[in-house]
Amino acid sequence: MSKSLHIKPREPFAKSEKWNSATGCLTLAKAGAFTVEIQELKGFLDDVKHPKPDHVKRLKEEDFDKLSSWDKSTYKANMKVYDKQELFYEHSVQQIRNGVQWCWQVVGKGLAGKTMEHNESFSYGMPRDFLRQIRFPKLLEGGGLAWLEIFTENDPATGKRPHGIFVNATGTPKIIAAEWRDHTGNLITEDIAFGSTVYLHIYTEALYYQNINIQLVDDGWFTNTDLTPTPSDEDGDPIQKLDPKALTQFKRQVNTHPYNTTTKPPAGTITDALIFDKGKEQISAGNVQKCVFPIFIEHAWQFQAKGDFKSGNSLSIKPIVHHSKIENQEKKLNDCILKISVNGALKKGELTGNNPLLLGEAEKGGAPEDQKKIDFTFGVFIDGTNNNKYDTTARLDWEESRIGRKATDERPFTSDEYLKVYAKSEDELTKKNKEKYKYGQGSYENELSNVAILFENYYKDDITVFKIYTEGMNTNTLGTEDPKLIKYKKDDIMMGAVFGTGNSGIVDRVRRTIEQMRDKILQGLANNEKKLIQ
Repeated sequence: MSKSLHIKPREPFAKSEKWNSATGCLTLAKAGAFTVEIQELKGFLDDVKHPKPDHVKRLKEEDFDKLSSWDKSTYKANMKVYDKQELFYEHSVQQIRNGVQWCWQVVGKGLAGKTMEHNESFSYGMPRDFLRQIRFPKLLEGGGLAWLEIFTENDPATGKRPHGIFVNATGTPKIIAAEWRDHTGNLITEDIAFGSTVYLHIYTEALYYQNINIQLVDDGWFTNTDLTPTPSDEDGDPIQKLDPKALTQFKRQVNTHPYNTTTKPPAGTITDALIFDKGKEQISAGNVQKCVFPIFIEHAWQFQAKGDFKSGNSLSIKPIVHHSKIENQEKKLNDCILKISVNGALKKGELTGNNPLLLGEAEKGGAPEDQKKIDFTFGVFIDGTNNNKYDTTARLDWEESRIGRKATDERPFTSDEYLKVYAKSEDELTKKNKEKYKYGQGSYENELSNVAILFENYYKDDITVFKIYTEGMNTNTLGTEDPKLIKYKKDDIMMGAVFGTGNSGIVDRVRRTIEQMRDKILQGLANNEKKLIQ
């Protein structure tokens, strides 16, 4: 059953693989193959049709020769029965293993409440060496997660770790190409009129599930002029805003989009087959990684245009893509100019205005899918200089071992107990004590701070509410979720406390806080919708 089947990435990890055991997420440097190890736990083979026979010791040839004729005959008969039972058992076990199914899904809006099923592009069963190689498609490079889980028909997928793992791939973000299309998906090759609805298709690499911005400019001979979109409501009516900073960019999310003969992407784009549910069947369809921007060619843009020697009768719209991870953080699409003129062809569509920051409004021709907003709450507790709850706890544990109990408000240590618990020198500590308690170090001798106490009592659900503790400056012990993995260290002498620099300085502590928040956010990314991937 799936509750008795676990999977994890095979170790040792390659340099291109990063495993976060806390979130159960494997991050690949780029798309490609990775290997998972299958673990059978106790109970998986409980329902085997033919039980495992009791072990019968096989005799060596010299021992067999010593038997009487009757014992030889009896032994042969018993071994024949045993071998037959063993064969039946092995066959029953293989039948169970051959029925194992694989869930391999893209995580979009969340696994909760979704039906997870076998991906038909996978063969049933598990390899005899309990290792399976999986291909992460280049189509999903960027920021999207995929979910991999092993399960059986009688015990369906759970969508929980450690029965499955999350996988993503980073890649190198690029803007590959861009095209202007109408609402039917056909390429626009002629001049079009003001008041038209058009769709800008930006083909990307390693930007899946990330937002990109585009800026539209009137491409003049000497200067470019921003074309400012007028925010509109769902009916296309302008929204009046007293905002001194006008919106100059559209924002949308990169996704995977199916294509047909009409919407076939240009050469060199990132394409692959995805498997989708269609009724009770799974179908495979070609998809491309891209972002689609629905744009209404506003009449007001005639008056914004300052193109050289133009009177407002025409525009040459050039897109500029903005994203922090592409080269130079922007790309001017000089080969993707849309010509607008008062005598151009009117491209009708469902838009009557622009909504530049709306994410996920579906439209014909492959608009971005809905982007789900997830609100996370973080309680962030950064301790003061020379305070570290892990160091303090190490000293308190040592004191408890000396007295045989902890000091409490109701029953504090007596004077004699204080004398006994206090170490006059480091020599009083055993070797085991010294591994944790660093005698004479300020962070160890300090009591738990208010920050540490507040952290311990702060509510969390590890779904959308998280708490983070960051050790104070001048201390070098860094905590982990597994106390056994904590490496206790002495405090800094000067750099952290006096100057706030070095490995225990303010910059390091801010970085550590942000990294912990990043890891917690990865836990929350389990709330995204699925797609099956091939």
